[in-house]
Amino acid sequence: IQDLPTELDVNRIIITAGIQEIKMPLNLEGFYFAFNVSFEATRFKASLNLKNAQFSHEAHFTGCVFEKQLWARKSNFEDFADFEDCKFNVGSSFRSAKFEMASFRSASFEGNSYFAQAKFARGVFFQDFRSTSVVFFNESEFHHHANFNLAAAPVPAGPLYFNGAKFINHPPMFFGREMHEDTDWTDVEWPSAKQLAAQPQWRLEYDKRAYEQLRIKCGALGKVEDEHLFFRREMDLTGCLSPWYTRVTYWLYHLVSDYGHSYWRP
Repeated sequence: IQDLPTELDVNRIIITAGIQEIKMPLNLEGFYFAFNVSFEATRFKASLNLKNAQFSHEAHFTGCVFEKQLWARKSNFEDFADFEDCKFNVGSSFRSAKFEMASFRSASFEGNSYFAQAKFARGVFFQDFRSTSVVFFNESEFHHHANFNLAAAPVPAGPLYFNGAKFINHPPMFFGREMHEDTDWTDVEWPSAKQLAAQPQWRLEYDKRAYEQLRIKCGALGKVEDEHLFFRREMDLTGCLSPWYTRVTYWLYHLVSDYGHSYWRP
């Protein structure tokens, strides 16, 4: 890398200290980073290859601009992965990547971006992100919070594909964000009854509001099947939060007709 310092900090790797842009293609495929790594506020003029890279500590890419492709297929971020305020001008691939905790707050995805089959062990934050192309989350796993809220000024809604994704403990949060009519929720796996029973009441109430928001947004788009999907999930939590003497009513409603979805049961 041009202008790379000849000596690096013992306890952290600041690759781009004093470097505003990297002009050459950077191939870090299979690299193992034993310390904190920082590429902050750097413009990558050529491609960056992080396939199968291992980050044992924090990885910071805050404010980076990727003018060409970023490949991070099967990369492993064992600590915090920070891609806040990043711009992906062409496209990016985090397919089959593993994240402990990650932030893509205010990131901009200009080309198709792939998080298919990625695993998020803890919270992942896509707050205020923007996309002009499709972002794929097919068959990805969210084991904790998945935050897609929008607190900033409204942005155009881009398609999000969650086909076959798994939300292990909580539904995704879409407060304040518009939903694109091509958003795909086919075959998504939602928190099980066992997972719901393990949650405190305040958490169930918040998750119920998250399902409510998804239902409202799908209803506004006229997506009847998706609207009823989130209505059923909302009813599950309503039953869990109801007093014991009315809980049986919701149980029977579910048993008899799957909250009005099944015409075979009646």
